[in-house]
Amino acid sequence: MDKVEELKFASHFIKKLNKKYSKDYLVSSNENEDIIDGDVDVYGISAADRSNKLNIQCVSRNGRYREMIAKQRKKIEKNLPLSDGDVILQVGIIAQVKELIDAKENAYSRPQDLILIVMNDFSYTLSESDFPHVDKIFGDYKNYKLKGIYFINTPDHNDGQIIVLKNIYNDRVVVL
Repeated sequence: MDKVEELKFASHFIKKLNKKYSKDYLVSSNENEDIIDGDVDVYGISAADRSNKLNIQCVSRNGRYREMIAKQRKKIEKNLPLSDGDVILQVGIIAQVKELIDAKENAYSRPQDLILIVMNDFSYTLSESDFPHVDKIFGDYKNYKLKGIYFINTPDHNDGQIIVLKNIYNDRVVVL
């Protein structure tokens, strides 16, 4: 995976986390990924206590829905009604994210120490009316071994909304 993209998404995540929880984490790339902490792409290291660090793994969704998303976005921009196929697309995206997280859950040597960032290369912004559905769709992730799971829309669009699937601070926040 592209280190520049990993750093972009991880930096965005750390910035929002610092702001929400009054933390002081700095972003540091794991340049020795082949030798040390192979599961970790990026560290969030506390400025005040360098031993306090977050281990972050960045993963990207498969782009197979990209063309359909572009068509759906054009409909939304033109205020056209969405079809049943558009609804199926959203269900497909959710299923794809679940498959990705399920695969990663068992792939790491110490998942309880790892924060998983699912990098979303297109923009899908949750509205407040969507918030009650997040727990229904992703509620089972609270029981996952991973320390935290975050679905991050590209930071280049709409302030890069971060959808919280499992929060490292154990409070229930839907969006950072």
